[in-house]
Amino acid sequence: AGVARFDCDPLTGNSLGLLIEESRVNLLTYSSDFSNAVWLKTGATITTAAIVAPDGTQTGQSLVEDTSTGEHRLRVITITKTSNQVLTYSVYVKPNGRYLQISMDNAGNGLYTIFDVLNNQYNNIAASAGWTRGQTSIVSVGDGVYRCIISGTTDTSLSVNVRITLATAFLGGANQNYTGDGYSGIFTWGAQLEAGSFATSYIPTVASTVTRAADNASMTGTNFSSWWNQSQGTMYVEYDTFGLATGYIFTISEGSGSVNYISLLKGISGLTNRFTTVSTSVSQGNIDIGSISLNTNYKLIGSYITNNNNFCVNGGT
Repeated sequence: AGVARFDCDPLTGNSLGLLIEESRVNLLTYSSDFSNAVWLKTGATITTAAIVAPDGTQTGQSLVEDTSTGEHRLRVITITKTSNQVLTYSVYVKPNGRYLQISMDNAGNGLYTIFDVLNNQYNNIAASAGWTRGQTSIVSVGDGVYRCIISGTTDTSLSVNVRITLATAFLGGANQNYTGDGYSGIFTWGAQLEAGSFATSYIPTVASTVTRAADNASMTGTNFSSWWNQSQGTMYVEYDTFGLATGYIFTISEGSGSVNYISLLKGISGLTNRFTTVSTSVSQGNIDIGSISLNTNYKLIGSYITNNNNFCVNGGT
């Protein structure tokens, strides 16, 4: 708490800038300890400390099938939710002989996706009645590890199960029944179930769920006044729209944000990018440019000078 978080590309190490996220809760307990009893094992065993996890610790675990015939999986049951709730489920995995299927379901009805983490691809199985599929993605985080992500709107039931299931083929339905060989499986770490339409950064849990507070970054005092030019300047922001909620991207204000401020924001005036100046030192008013789309990168530039301001989105006029 109280320390800025900076994000980096996991493959190149290049900086991605300041990480600003909304508050989220990881609804799963023992999110990286699949040996715990909350994760029910069917036709499979867990070996702890099997590989180095994405956080650099020796906490990645091995899920290995036994020689029985049937499903080979991990399962967490009866997580309380609201009716028709939007949820996102994710887990980090590394190949070890089998494909991976992750799912959110209630009594067999739900969302199921098979991931081929060796070839960086996925296969969505048709959603069950009452469920609506959202985004599916697979993200490489280096060292052969991928984060597999599914999201969607649940049915009217007030509970949901999550599963990590081994599969022998990059096809099939909800049930993955086969005779195991006793040694194939997958490496896994960092499971997360969160309310929302997209995955956020991993929130580790043990015996209870964990809430990550919203990031709220600000610069005040001499850190700000040492470079601030009251009469003219330019503001630049680049952001991704994982959601369409309204919000300020970057604001400079006298403190309260209601008297004198200059802002780059999204979502006002019919979901458009906007540059707003409400200040005695520059022209007052709003400039709206372009409607906002989901999963889109935007580059906003707003410039101000006494009695004038200008705004540009993604290199436009």
